[in-house]
Amino acid sequence: MSIFGGTEPMTTRFPGIRSLGTVTIAAMVLASVAVFAGPIAAVAQSTIRVIVNDTVITSHQIEQRARLLRLITRKSLGTARALAREELIDEALQLQEAKRRGYDVDDERVEAAYASIGRGVKLSPKQLTAALRRSGITPKTLKTRLKAQIGWGQLVQGRARSAVNIPEQEIISALKEKKPDEVREITYEYDLYQVIYVVPSNASNGFKAQQQRAANSTRASFRSCSSDLAGLRGKKDIVVKRIGIRLESDIRGEQRERLNETDVGRLSKPQEIGSGYEMIAVCDRKELKSNAAERSLIEDKLKDEESDLLARRYIRELRNNAVIIEK
Repeated sequence: MSIFGGTEPMTTRFPGIRSLGTVTIAAMVLASVAVFAGPIAAVAQSTIRVIVNDTVITSHQIEQRARLLRLITRKSLGTARALAREELIDEALQLQEAKRRGYDVDDERVEAAYASIGRGVKLSPKQLTAALRRSGITPKTLKTRLKAQIGWGQLVQGRARSAVNIPEQEIISALKEKKPDEVREITYEYDLYQVIYVVPSNASNGFKAQQQRAANSTRASFRSCSSDLAGLRGKKDIVVKRIGIRLESDIRGEQRERLNETDVGRLSKPQEIGSGYEMIAVCDRKELKSNAAERSLIEDKLKDEESDLLARRYIRELRNNAVIIEK
C-alpha cells in the first residue's frame, strides 16, 4: 500500500512500523536457525527455548533479538533477553494469524522497509548492515522483525477499518481542547505523479548506478508536468503513475518534507525503494484555509489509539488460545 493510500508501488508507509529511535521496527520468528547469517558455531550451539503452536524459537533467535532490543532501548542484557523472548512469542502468533488470514509480505516490501530505516539514520542499506554487524546483529534479525510487523500491521489495519469508528462528537471535542495557536488554519493540496526508474532485484550494480544517474539527469531537466511526463511514458525501465490530488495531512513524515522542498513543475530527489529509484512530480500545489488538516490529524490520532487497543486485545486472545511450551 502506498503512503498516499493507493496501491501504486510508491515508497511504502508501513503500518505499525517505526524507525530506530522514534518508532519500533518488527520481525518474524522462523522455525529454523539456519535462516540467520550469524557464525556457524553460534547456530550449532542453539537450543530450543519455546514452541508456539508449531513454531520453534531458539536460544540463538532470542540472543539476536536481545542484542537488537539493547541497541534500540539501551536496556540491560538480562532485561533485553526477557523482552526478546516475549516479543518472539507474540510475533510467532502474529505471523501465524497473518498467514491464516492471507496477509503475506514479500521480500521487496521488507527490503524497502529496511532501506527506509537506514534513511532515517542517514545510512545506506549496506551501511546499516555494517552497523548492525558491528553490534553482533545479523541483518536477517532486523528484516524478519520488519516482516512480522508489516504483516501484523496489515492484519490489524484490516480489522480496524471495520471495527474502529470515531464518533464525530469525539473529534469535535478534541478540536475544542486545542488552543487557538495550536490549530493550523493553512494546509496544502498537491497534484502528484510518481516516476520510478525501475531496477530489477537481480540487476547488476552497473545497471543500478546507470538508473540512478538517469533519474538524476531527468530531475535536472524536468520543467513541467504537462510537457515532460508524456516524454517519460512508455520508455523502457520507467514507470509513470498518477497519484492524484492529496492533502498535506494525507502525506506523512519524510515524504511531506520531500514535497515541501520540491517546486511546482519539478521532481523530488530520487529515493531508493524496493523497485528502483522513485521521484514525485509536484504538478500543482494550492494553499487551503480551513481546519480540515487539524481535524484529519486528530481523527488519525484517535483511530491509532483505538487500533492499538484492538491490537493488544487481539494478541491477548491469540495467546489465550495458543499452545505455548517453554523450556
